[in-house]
Amino acid sequence: MANRTERKIIVTAETPIADLKRHGYPWLSETCFFSVARDPYEWVISAANHMNRSISSRYGFFDHANIQSYMTGYGAGDHGAAFVCVGTLDHFLDVEHGLFPRFAENLTLPHLNARPHAVNITEELEEVVRTKYAIDLELWASVARQGLVCW
Repeated sequence: MANRTERKIIVTAETPIADLKRHGYPWLSETCFFSVARDPYEWVISAANHMNRSISSRYGFFDHANIQSYMTGYGAGDHGAAFVCVGTLDHFLDVEHGLFPRFAENLTLPHLNARPHAVNITEELEEVVRTKYAIDLELWASVARQGLVCW
């Protein structure tokens, strides 16, 4: 049987690090997490379009404030993970310089739902993002500036 540290396993999931920690995920301190961040304004519009809900809804993807920060453990202090990296989609998938191609040849992910959405920043959108997703805005500003943020 191979030692876990000798294998490279890539799993795609939408499970927050905090939930894994709360439910006793046994390999948290040995797991490296990689996540793609999106501009919070674009994310809100995308989620609203996907769910056919108002941007001020508390349904589905809107059930948690600062969802991208929450999912990745950004700003959580002791998240328990070995390593977390959050970047732009291009930073991860770029054929020459991206992180994922370095892990596995011909890596394809089963579902990439990250396409640009036209964003018309209305007063309502501005209010929702500034109040409900302020930490996500901070995370996005750092990722957009640096391309990749790790902790």
